[in-house]
Amino acid sequence: MKKFAVIVLSMIILTGCFGPQKLDLKVGETVEFTGKQSETPWQHMVDIKEEYPYINYIDFEGGDQRVVYTKDLIICSDQVSFKGTVVGISGESKNPDSDEVYIDQQITADEFSCI
Repeated sequence: MKKFAVIVLSMIILTGCFGPQKLDLKVGETVEFTGKQSETPWQHMVDIKEEYPYINYIDFEGGDQRVVYTKDLIICSDQVSFKGTVVGISGESKNPDSDEVYIDQQITADEFSCI
């Protein structure tokens, strides 16, 4: 029983469920959060947004990473505070034998500041 509990707890921690930056993202909602620019961007879909020309890969405590679009270049040495709107983009699989569609929830940040 103890072994089972340890496995379940490990799975929860590794998936970031206890992370303070676990964002419950819903397209169209305004969110406020903190994170740090990633040194290792994951493979995300990106969208070219004329109004938000800067594409940022932001890591959150708990292991989550999101694409955050900004109007200005972020030059922060550590944590960044953001306020923005959740957007969703979708794309088809690169596998020609798959009809799966991927959806990535991202953020257009109207405000950010270094912490």
